[in-house]
Amino acid sequence: ELWLLMHFRYTTKFFRDGSEVISELKKYIPDYEKNRNYYALCADKVDVALLNTDNLKTSFGGKEWPSIECNPRTDVSELVKCLL
Repeated sequence: ELWLLMHFRYTTKFFRDGSEVISELKKYIPDYEKNRNYYALCADKVDVALLNTDNLKTSFGGKEWPSIECNPRTDVSELVKCLL
């Protein structure tokens, strides 16, 4: 869900669990449900999501990525970069 959220906004907010991320995501996709296809909604925002996740990684400064201290985090962007 964090990867989807990054299509709509940049955040470094600490999330205790996935339900907090979903609550934030529902501000942008009010009817969000797991296991639904959101490709059409997000396809034109992939560049934004990639930029936001790159900025997120940078925001952790010298901390090794990935680290337990890096919250929030998503590695989906690495897969997407390989596919582009």
